[in-house]
Amino acid sequence: NTDHTANLARMHRRWADLLLDPRYCRTRIDLAAMPPEFVRHVTQSSRYYEEATRLSPNNAGLWNEWASVDLYLRNDLESAERKLRRSLELDDQFDQTYQIYGDLLLVRSEKVTDPTVKRAAWEQAEAVYRRLLALRPDHAVGWAALAYVQEQLGASEGAQAARAQLRARAGSRPESWQAIGDFFLSHADCALDRSQAPALYREAAEAYGQALAADPGAWTAAMRRGYALRNLGDLEGATAAFRQALQVVGEGADAWLLYRELAITLAMAGRKEEAEAAAGQAWRRAPAAEQPGLQSLFVQLGLSIRP
Repeated sequence: NTDHTANLARMHRRWADLLLDPRYCRTRIDLAAMPPEFVRHVTQSSRYYEEATRLSPNNAGLWNEWASVDLYLRNDLESAERKLRRSLELDDQFDQTYQIYGDLLLVRSEKVTDPTVKRAAWEQAEAVYRRLLALRPDHAVGWAALAYVQEQLGASEGAQAARAQLRARAGSRPESWQAIGDFFLSHADCALDRSQAPALYREAAEAYGQALAADPGAWTAAMRRGYALRNLGDLEGATAAFRQALQVVGEGADAWLLYRELAITLAMAGRKEEAEAAAGQAWRRAPAAEQPGLQSLFVQLGLSIRP
């Protein structure tokens, strides 16, 4: 039956996703170059979704799930778009469809350098996000994405209005700003057109800053803000963000990650003595399985560590 088949599809999709590092760019996947186990799970998931949509062809949610496999596990935007259009034919009031479709169009804009194709993707994304927000006026990421797209299109007044709506909707809720930061950071890291990355990193850094203003103890936001600022070349701001996160984490299990990022940033800034001190802290606090990788990284940076 449909439920059983769909659950099998979800199970294989989940197994495939678990084989990837959380920071791996899903939108850069080359299926032919992926490990056989990953390919097997993605292929099985797609086959089960094909069967599930054959059994229940009018289930828009299943078409969306299948489109997500194409977008995030197969890097096949055209196939994903066909499924999303089918979903919209079935139910043009389903907000989830517009959310996935908007993400797809941003990915398309980040893959190309042709300004005409890029602008067409932004214009289509603007329409999709407007439709999402008509259905879900409280969708903070949607308002942030709309403002970003309008700025890329040169519609500054529209972008300002969208940002005003964003501030009203997200308010002082750190989780909303964190989600916005994560959305833009993912797109910035994975944009094939690197000329587009700085604008995305700025959006991420601003959102994480808002999360920290609402909750100064949000160390994950501080760490990711530091990462975004470092990618913008603001090494001083990044150093401050990583130190802020360390003040919150203290002696916690995740402190080694922050010391690692701090060491990288200080090394990039030419502050070798401070970088080596941070590198030593990272190495000593890291799980044993992580220490060889850290040592290799620090050697590449020209840093000596004192175990």
